[in-house]
Amino acid sequence: MSSKNELLLLVMAGMNADGGATAADAIAILQAITRKFSPLLGPSSTSLLLERSLDANHASYPWLPPSNQAGAAEPPFRALQSSLERRTQGDIQAATRALLDSYIGLVTRLIGSRLTERLLRSAFPGAADNRTTEENAG
Repeated sequence: MSSKNELLLLVMAGMNADGGATAADAIAILQAITRKFSPLLGPSSTSLLLERSLDANHASYPWLPPSNQAGAAEPPFRALQSSLERRTQGDIQAATRALLDSYIGLVTRLIGSRLTERLLRSAFPGAADNRTTEENAG
């Protein structure tokens, strides 16, 4: 079983591979994750988990959009992308990592680490294959 740090590296592999973190990269990762967990947790729950992740990281990244306290039916991708587009690549990468760390932690508490890992690996199969190839070559 992978550590949470290894899962973060797996999920962020596409963002790290090309050397530049963009708002579109971050949103694509978050959308892929919410799509993967939505059938199991439901769309409202996946949206709520992203909102909670925004709340948990707002003190460290005050430029992130505030969460919708009323609970949104849809994840706040537009507002988040708008906030990220005005930031540096380093800021985008750091905030994305923090959001993913929170999100993965919340999901793990709900469904367990094995199922979380399995779903994340299936959401990013190319990244998992690349990491395995790199580890075998090294």
